[in-house]
Amino acid sequence: MTGNLKRGQVTHSRPETVAITEAPHDNVNGNKTIGKAIRRNRHYAWVRAHELTKEWFSPELINEEIRFAREYVESVDKYYLLFLCFDCDGGMRPLPKPYIHRLSKAYARIIWKRLKKYYYPILLLYKQFMLITLTIDPKMFTSQYDAYKTTIRTWNSLRTRMRKRYRNDFFLRTNEWQQNGIGFHLHVLVAGRNYIPKDWIMETWSKVTKSGWGPELTPIRGDAKYVLKYIFKYILKGYGEGIDNLSAVLNWAVGTRAFDVSMPRGIRKRLQRIREVERIEYRARVAMMCPCGVSYLGKVDELYVSSGVALDMDWIADYFRLYERGLPGRGPPIPE
Repeated sequence: MTGNLKRGQVTHSRPETVAITEAPHDNVNGNKTIGKAIRRNRHYAWVRAHELTKEWFSPELINEEIRFAREYVESVDKYYLLFLCFDCDGGMRPLPKPYIHRLSKAYARIIWKRLKKYYYPILLLYKQFMLITLTIDPKMFTSQYDAYKTTIRTWNSLRTRMRKRYRNDFFLRTNEWQQNGIGFHLHVLVAGRNYIPKDWIMETWSKVTKSGWGPELTPIRGDAKYVLKYIFKYILKGYGEGIDNLSAVLNWAVGTRAFDVSMPRGIRKRLQRIREVERIEYRARVAMMCPCGVSYLGKVDELYVSSGVALDMDWIADYFRLYERGLPGRGPPIPE
């Protein structure tokens, strides 16, 4: 599928969005490089929805994008990812993992877990907080993808200016689409202050709107726990409730992340050290559980997992045709 994409389209997948473009038993991994992400062809429904975001916008596109999102969810929600765990004595056992994607109900729980684990301790370092809502003029754009890319590019310029001026502050940005399908705005949590001159923001933000109402600044009065729940509420507006949330569907279609952060260099380095220690500990746990490595086989229907059939090695060998292909090489560690 990706070999036929036009220039400018996404041609690779992130680990969290494994595509299903062929029969599960045909999807056998032979990757022997440990620690590298497994690349997949994008799901046909996502590719089509992504193409629609680049077309000249009309309200009729929204129904088509929702239809493709529904097809995507219906086809991938029923799957588990199946891995093989190898023992050094030649034994092996299956490890099924539920497949979680951006339109999953469980995706919001993953976001909350990451926020609480990595960024709540950072918010505890600050006493002042504010929310900046940055709105665009949709009449300036011809497509949803144009609105998204231009807005993010403008935000990156503004973030660079903010980072130079407010070196010790912490920024967390999330996205939300309006119900008209092309209006796009950002919610930015700023930890470290409760006021920024609106005119100063408009020096950059005027590229996407001429209205002085483009930036809205709201001080947040509360402790770090309250602030974390406050910004999570806005993240859910753009990413919660799956296909029942139009903003979540459009964020899925353009391929944007749930949130983005910018922090002082010292805090970033401490967070990187924490994550590196966690990665080392995680690899050690995987090595204890599977001393001779893990290999990704492919996807199986949840019925095979719930019934226990997918835990039978004879069935797995037949389903994935391992005797014909040979056992796959040891692949990357199973995802967290």
